[in-house]
Amino acid sequence: MKPLLAILSCEADALLEVGQRATFLKNSPIEHRFFRGRGQDLKHADVVNLNVQDDFNSLPFKTQAMLAWALANGYTHIFKMDTDTYCRPERLLTSGFERLDYAGYFVYDPCPGAYGSGGSGYWISARAAALVTCATFISDYPNERTGDHSSRGEDLQVCWALRDHGISCVKDERYRLREPGPLRRNDYITLHDVIKPIKSLSRMAEVHQEFLNS
Repeated sequence: MKPLLAILSCEADALLEVGQRATFLKNSPIEHRFFRGRGQDLKHADVVNLNVQDDFNSLPFKTQAMLAWALANGYTHIFKMDTDTYCRPERLLTSGFERLDYAGYFVYDPCPGAYGSGGSGYWISARAAALVTCATFISDYPNERTGDHSSRGEDLQVCWALRDHGISCVKDERYRLREPGPLRRNDYITLHDVIKPIKSLSRMAEVHQEFLNS
């Protein structure tokens, strides 16, 4: 078993990468990579530049390329998250991911309409990742899939690809979209705060300190 903490990023989010490296990625027991689009980062060994555009609308294509890279490098399970998300990697390893093809938090019930939020993060197995990399309908954000009223997100398009093969997201409320986030007295794993977004070094440090002091 070879899990990967895969963080979708871009050149514009380089400072947010610094915040993650300085907090929860320190001494992480799980290997991580930041995935950017075309470009070159010679300063950080944990940055992978993919052959896709580095803009927001290209996130679905970046996700496909990220999963293809992970498969080519022998990873068996991938946890996808964002640069404005706080995580406890040690809890990822004990989350039970190895038993599932697709797991994360969603607010739309029941399956198969639900999708794992890319913000709070979702697990995807190598089997499921291979299906996403082969999906031919993946499109950029301004477009919508025919017949579906909700649109765009890379996380939604991952759901479509897996739903077409009978794989539904297993709901796990330990991946959070609002506070409280991970604290020592709970078992929460991530926080992608939609109320007070983690969009600065100071906010990332604040969330980290809340965990340490809890």
